[in-house]
Amino acid sequence: MMACLCAAGSMNGFSQTEQYLRASLNGGISTLQYSSDEISTDLFSSSSLGGGLTAEYFLFFNKYIGASAGVGVTMSRSKYELNDVMSKEMSYYSYDDRSTKSFVYNANFENWGEKQTVYTIDVPVSVAGRYSFSDKITAMANMGVKFQFPIKATYKVADGSKRTSTGYFQDANVVLSKIPHQGFYTLDHALDGDLDTKDLVIAAFLDLGVMQKIGSQHFYYGIYGQLGVTPLNVETSNEFLTQFGIYNSPLNTTEIDKVRLVSLGIKLGYVLPVRTNSEEAEKTEEDSTYTGIKPEMDDHPYTTVHSESSESPNMNEVKETESVNGEESK
Repeated sequence: MMACLCAAGSMNGFSQTEQYLRASLNGGISTLQYSSDEISTDLFSSSSLGGGLTAEYFLFFNKYIGASAGVGVTMSRSKYELNDVMSKEMSYYSYDDRSTKSFVYNANFENWGEKQTVYTIDVPVSVAGRYSFSDKITAMANMGVKFQFPIKATYKVADGSKRTSTGYFQDANVVLSKIPHQGFYTLDHALDGDLDTKDLVIAAFLDLGVMQKIGSQHFYYGIYGQLGVTPLNVETSNEFLTQFGIYNSPLNTTEIDKVRLVSLGIKLGYVLPVRTNSEEAEKTEEDSTYTGIKPEMDDHPYTTVHSESSESPNMNEVKETESVNGEESK
């Protein structure tokens, strides 16, 4: 990607371009957005706070338009809470009349809270724009796509969460509970595990900010937003409510259809202008130019080259001196 930007710069002539390196820290809402009938994430909450670091290269082809590419890392977090009873009709085999019958599987969630955390390596690519209000203030904007590679994704159920599963059999009008080997039991301890994610997700993003020059240093202040274009979770046939088996995060089941990475916050950065070869040459030429010519000095301490005193004496003055000397001798 860098090679493409450099090639574009060479086509337009580096003497007409400007380049920047920007290192920035961003923070705010950085979360996994998902929802279903019973389970959903809260976008604006403390559990949705996250952020990351980004290093970007900017190449401006003229005073206004350019392009950028970079690399970074982002942490996204989310949480859902559940105080409800979820039910699902299931089937069982009756040995009494040798037939398949149905019952209602109930899962009562009390103070249930599950947190999810995802770390991604990001590669943003964008079109950049700028407008200078003065030699110290420049508005900047870049819009494009971000390729995100999940490197770690986990979930954790908090202590104090409780889920009690029971079965209601309509034919017998009975409720079965506390029979673990039949799938009716209580979960009341912390649980954790990994989330199943895609290897690559794509998001659209927008950055708006101002670059300020303070002395010889350049700083950036701005806001940013990101919306996932492709879902983070993988397709699966796993059910969230199961009679047998261990607990599984709803993000790993059919309970949640799509999980998207969403971000919104502020960005603070340091900008380093990159001097091109042509700029270096111009700077060197300016430093080697003087307003006047320093006169050369002769090696002899008492003689100055090209000075009037170094010229031979007037011949008339010599003759007058000789004539006076001759009269005195007479």
